[in-house]
Amino acid sequence: MPKPCYAEEMAQFKVTSGIYRMPGSKFFWYRWTENGRRFAVSLKTEDESTAIIEKLKIAKDVARRGSSSYRKQTGEPEPQTQMGNVIKQYLEYAKNRDRKPMSPKTAKTVSYELNRFAKESGIESLRDLQPDSMGLWLKSLKKSKSTETLRKLLPGPESVQTVPCGSAFGP
Repeated sequence: MPKPCYAEEMAQFKVTSGIYRMPGSKFFWYRWTENGRRFAVSLKTEDESTAIIEKLKIAKDVARRGSSSYRKQTGEPEPQTQMGNVIKQYLEYAKNRDRKPMSPKTAKTVSYELNRFAKESGIESLRDLQPDSMGLWLKSLKKSKSTETLRKLLPGPESVQTVPCGSAFGP
């Protein structure tokens, strides 16, 4: 009796089942279903043998933790620092305020800039924030940004509002 070829032998053990190459992607992907829901994850390799090894690792992980850990991530990740939480709360307030609410597109841009400011300035909590922190950071940007961009990022003294002590962002 002739010996089956390698592909037929592997198909018998279902080692390659679920592995495919998505159109437009250079990597192999692994797809499976659980309780009627379909899951797909990139194996991040162009080599088929490495793809099989990665697929087996994922299959073991799914057997241990379930497929829910591989579901599509929606929304933004939770902030890692106190300052990240403050920025997130501020933007929610700004988008929902009655007078001149911030548009979602502007909120996304402001979120990026404020988080960048906090990261580059090493600010993780409100205690790390100093009155001149933003001004110093903007001066460091001046080398790479135009004056008009800096004016848009830094509000003038007439736009600075005082906030009551009992509230983080407004009445």
